Amino acid sequence: PANGQSFICWNINGNEMQPGDMVLIEADTTVAAVFTNDVVYYIERSWNGTAVVETKKHCTDYELLHSSNSSWYTIGQEGKTTWYVAQGNITMNGTTLTVRGDVRIILCDDADVKIKDGIEVKTGYSLTIYGQAGDTGRLDSRNNDGDAGIGCGPNSGVGDITIHGGVIEAHGGKYAAGIGSGDERQMGSHITIYGGDIKAYGGAYGAGIGSGDETGGDNGYIDIYGGTIYAKGGTDGAGIGGGNEGNGRHITIWGGEVTAESRNNQASGIGGGDDGGGGYITINGGVIHAKSDYIGPGIGGDTNCGTIIINGGNVTAEGQFGAGIGGARDENLVKGSITINGGTVTARCLADGGAGIGSGACDQYQSGGDLRIPITINGGTVKATGGSNAAGIGSGQDGNVTGQITITGGYVEATSVEGAGIGSGGGVWGFGGEVETEIKISGGTVIAFSQNWQAIGHGINGGGKGAELYDTAKVTAGNSSGAATVQTADKRSYG
Repeated sequence: PANGQSFICWNINGNEMQPGDMVLIEADTTVAAVFTNDVVYYIERSWNGTAVVETKKHCTDYELLHSSNSSWYTIGQEGKTTWYVAQGNITMNGTTLTVRGDVRIILCDDADVKIKDGIEVKTGYSLTIYGQAGDTGRLDSRNNDGDAGIGCGPNSGVGDITIHGGVIEAHGGKYAAGIGSGDERQMGSHITIYGGDIKAYGGAYGAGIGSGDETGGDNGYIDIYGGTIYAKGGTDGAGIGGGNEGNGRHITIWGGEVTAESRNNQASGIGGGDDGGGGYITINGGVIHAKSDYIGPGIGGDTNCGTIIINGGNVTAEGQFGAGIGGARDENLVKGSITINGGTVTARCLADGGAGIGSGACDQYQSGGDLRIPITINGGTVKATGGSNAAGIGSGQDGNVTGQITITGGYVEATSVEGAGIGSGGGVWGFGGEVETEIKISGGTVIAFSQNWQAIGHGINGGGKGAELYDTAKVTAGNSSGAATVQTADKRSYG
């Protein structure tokens, strides 16, 4: 080798061979020597079933990404995997970086890439972004009305997007997601995050990560395994999930530090946008903070919270007037289910009317507030605080309970002021507050408290059935007048 290069290995048809590998050389076999000067190292992250693991790899067959002032800068080739390396300052003014085929970009630690008109990844194509050991390479991608910061515009669906590392900021234009789909386009693809420091901002009516405006159904998958993620929806968009009138997709969080915030109306921190259902939300680990800034839930949807399953992690979910976990204000929660099997879960309504876990508030026109779906707690540590007139776990202000509330294990604290700790919210406007399905507590340690009404059962001005309590559960239930411990007999009624 010349110029101080050192031989590393042979590359056979794009695969780097190791000492001792046996290779059959046939016609049309491409053999290339790999030298040190050709090498760019990167970090690939993967999930081993319990944690994200890092593997240092290197690439030798690549092109350098460069600055551009043209309208379109196309990278990749149809049907092929193409590698690009970003080094130093790269600026694309008025340029859309357009992906073809399977494109892999390595952000070197000195990279600072600014793209004014976004990265387009259409259906059938894919983009994977890697960082290096320092994970300091930067990518800032912003777009115009209708187009995602990284993803697609209004004229196509979005392809697969995978992020292994780097410092990435993505801003969608109006009607589009920060990372995901554009205006009125389904997110029928996979967004996968293994690591990196990621900030994603939806344009008006778009999600931070997920879909754009008016996208309907639940197709599309968002998987988060690691990294530090901040996702904020635009007006009526979820932080992670659906844009305006969009459902929450299939969202699974395995790890990482995730903050997701919605903006305005019934949009969720994680789940549906305004007038959208929650989709399928599973949290297996990580540190998650999901927050709605108005009448949506922290995690969930409008009338349909979706299928919410929490198996682990440290989860904080907050609504202002919607539930912490569950439904939005002014809606009856009629579809979906909430199941907590493990983890540490803190769910609260910060203002008024929404349950900690359950439905949002009813309004004075008798619209909304009912809990008609099942809530099941099998394990974990759960602390649920309702707004002043709502249950800690159950219905919002003036809402009735017809869904089944079941606790079989774990440590549960449920607190309210005028509503029940577990059960219905208060019938403040002179209607609602009824518990029509008996609450069942058969295991775990349960502490229920209402400042002014029943700890387990119904809120102020309400009525109906109470709870079945089994001697396999330790239940402390009380109000400001004192607490009563119930732990006798095989089964007894309370409330």
